[in-house]
Amino acid sequence: FYTEYDYLDEGRVQVLSTNLSRPFKLLATQPIIQVLALYNAYLYGNIYILYADFINLWIDVYGESIQIAGLNYISIAIGSAIAAECCTIINDRIYRTISKRNGGKGAPEFRIPIMLPATFFLSAGMFWYGWTAEEKMHWIMPNIGTAIFVAGALACTISINAYVIDTYGQYSASGLA
Repeated sequence: FYTEYDYLDEGRVQVLSTNLSRPFKLLATQPIIQVLALYNAYLYGNIYILYADFINLWIDVYGESIQIAGLNYISIAIGSAIAAECCTIINDRIYRTISKRNGGKGAPEFRIPIMLPATFFLSAGMFWYGWTAEEKMHWIMPNIGTAIFVAGALACTISINAYVIDTYGQYSASGLA
């Protein structure tokens, strides 16, 4: 399997240059990519803060050993698994339903409606986690909040990625980058 650029060194350099610069051009010229990149940065920033401080909550506040505290990461895995399965199924159903109403023609915007409840779960989960951790409630309560938060964040990310893929087609990898 070869492409038209495999035999030309100049062609490879040109293709590489074009493909490496395209994500920056999209970020600089496409307002929707800018907004979605900022939102994704916000989501990833919150997730990173949660991950960075997560183990400290269990060791310092709840007095668990590091081995037992590590088990609390299961709540993150559960939230991720639920979101990955449910979000993709629900997102596809919503897309098909709205497409039928639109005369059988789909649009990238039909991937976005799931973000509204997902953003609610994101906020509710972070509030639940923070409040229950501060009040030193039973150890399962911050885990439930974490699972809800992670599920909301992942559902938003899945929705954004599906929208960018539908919008930019062949160049979706550059849009996601």
